[in-house]
Amino acid sequence: MATAGPPRRLRALRMFARATPDLAAALAHLAPVVQRPGLRRALLQVRYTPDALTADRAAAHQAFLRRFPHVSGWLPFCLPGTPQHATLGPLATPHDCRGCLFYEGRACQGLGDEAAAFGDPAAGLALQPVDRPLAAYGPADFAAPVPIAYWRPTDGQIATLAAAVRAAGGRLWDVGGGNGYLGARLAAAGVAVRVIDPAPYVGPPGVERVRDDVRRVADAAPDALLLSWPPTGDGFADVIARLRPKVLITAGDVDGFCGCHPEHAAVVATPEGLAWFGWPRPDRYPGYRVARRWRVRSHQDLRHPGTPWQGRLVLRIAGDA
Repeated sequence: MATAGPPRRLRALRMFARATPDLAAALAHLAPVVQRPGLRRALLQVRYTPDALTADRAAAHQAFLRRFPHVSGWLPFCLPGTPQHATLGPLATPHDCRGCLFYEGRACQGLGDEAAAFGDPAAGLALQPVDRPLAAYGPADFAAPVPIAYWRPTDGQIATLAAAVRAAGGRLWDVGGGNGYLGARLAAAGVAVRVIDPAPYVGPPGVERVRDDVRRVADAAPDALLLSWPPTGDGFADVIARLRPKVLITAGDVDGFCGCHPEHAAVVATPEGLAWFGWPRPDRYPGYRVARRWRVRSHQDLRHPGTPWQGRLVLRIAGDA
């Protein structure tokens, strides 16, 4: 959601800019922002087009990253004047970025629009397909660059969640359920699961799949909702208010959902100035009380052993808090 400016306290920031001829002017507006006290994480994503791959824009981009080494970012291999261009640039295919061997091999993150912050949720698949028996998935599948799920539930957690859903009536919608792995785990525990997601996954067996935005699904309300690592936005607050399920299951990281938090924001830089975007707190649900709360191992936890567990799983029941 658009905001009038940055949060009062800013901990994490995603920055976007188009590689226009005056890219340097756009980046100049970001300089005071990335120097704010308390900023822990910052990512700069400059969006190029094939005809914008010029040395002057590369120089502006590189100068910003060198000046602020705490800001993460990347320089496409096909960008003239960058360190990799002389050797790797001739092998890149900027006019077919998704087909480029560096992008396909995950060595380069592309020209910037391949992972657009406000893009089509059905544009790409971020999870493995569920094409094996559920018991066959182990730690490596959750820690893989493209994981089977963003968090790894235990058998005990699945049993507790399934029991709560069955007690409420047994029908659950897995909203934004992606490949359906979590829904399939609950279905195996006796829950009637419908996965609702616009992404083009298929299956898995045992769950019903609706390829659509949940806001366009007008069927009778389910007994329970599962919101697992919901995308940037409002955490489907409007869907919860419309359906009023008896059971609400949410999973995300400790800062909120999908890494978003009241002190996280995104900003789009143009030569004229900055446009800010932020998100409300997603973990407060009026009309629900917390029945169980767990720390769970998230995808990032499994990729970086030894770090504190960042995942949070919460079971809520309709009623006074």
